[in-house]
Amino acid sequence: MNEDFEPILCRTYTYARRYPLVIGKIAGWAPIWGPATPAQYGVGVGAAVLLLVTKGTWAHLPGPIDGIVIVVVPFLLAWMIRAARIEERPPLRYLLGLATLLATPPKGVMNGRPVFERAPTRMNGGWVFLSELRPDPERG
Repeated sequence: MNEDFEPILCRTYTYARRYPLVIGKIAGWAPIWGPATPAQYGVGVGAAVLLLVTKGTWAHLPGPIDGIVIVVVPFLLAWMIRAARIEERPPLRYLLGLATLLATPPKGVMNGRPVFERAPTRMNGGWVFLSELRPDPERG
């Protein structure tokens, strides 16, 4: 009876086994210059663009030093931000949280709509009568 059944082959790819296969890769390919975080790429590209746009202001150095600055400074800034943590979060997650905080209404959201405080209104009521109740002997 046991000879009629074929064994079922199962494979389990745990996070620990998969992690070395995906570390340092973007959409399945690895950059030639090595693994880096998205924050490092953003800072490196941003710094290079900023240096190129403002080149007329600072680029009065002798010889090829201007080109060296355009190449070296973005790499140094990207290397410095590799382990930056703000409120125990990476810089991009911190900026996303800050943008969410600034975009949220000040009083919050209820049922998908912003909460607004109503303007105070005067209660024009009539007479209010107060009377003192006699103590109930059953309750003590």
